[in-house]
Order: sequence, then C-alpha cells, then structure tokens
Amino acid sequence: MEYLPKDPAILVSSVNMLLRDEEFDTLESLCYAFNKEPQDIKDYLYNRGYVWSEHQKQFRPIGYDQWFSSFFLFKNTYWWYLQNFN
Repeated sequence: MEYLPKDPAILVSSVNMLLRDEEFDTLESLCYAFNKEPQDIKDYLYNRGYVWSEHQKQFRPIGYDQWFSSFFLFKNTYWWYLQNFN
C-alpha cells in the first residue's frame, strides 16, 4: 500500500487489517510510515463515526461497546428469566 485511503470505511478497514496482520506494531508506527499524525487520523475518523480502541488496537464504530454490553445484559437477563419462571 503506497498511501492511506481517504474514504473513512476503507481507511478503517485498511488500518485495522495492517495492524491485525502485524504489518505494524502500533497505530503510531503505521501513521508515521505514511507521513500522517496519529491524532489527525483519530480525529478524522472520529468525525466520521469511528473511535480508536487502545484495548483492541483497532478502530470501531462509535457506540459499539455500549450496544454490545447492552445486548449481553439483555441476553443474560432473558436467559435467567427463562430458567426461573418457566
């Protein structure tokens, strides 16, 4: 890859793939290889609906973690209800 894509969805996919496949160890090393500042990439993608997860080392849609947590809380509560009231 010679440059980072400008389209937000393709940029997220490319960055996540390069980090997942261990082409780069960190977001910072990836950005510097393409002459970009990490904070500029984070800001650009945040304004387009993505947030950097340091824990997962990838960009995720904003709110993904809240939806995911809510889903499992609902699922576990529903399972408990079925076990106790059926």
